[in-house]
Amino acid sequence: MRHSAITAYLDVSEGNVRAAQSLSRHQNLSTLMIYDDNRHQLQGKASKDLGELLD
Repeated sequence: MRHSAITAYLDVSEGNVRAAQSLSRHQNLSTLMIYDDNRHQLQGKASKDLGELLD
């Protein structure tokens, strides 16, 4: 539930990671960036791009 709330806040705040950090109370910003990366599905996009190179 916490992860969903933080991700939802990042969506509505257009990625305001500083405010989301305050909401989540994560001391380390890099921890919060995992939520933002997941929100943008960066790993999936990178995997897709690499897969297309193999086709």
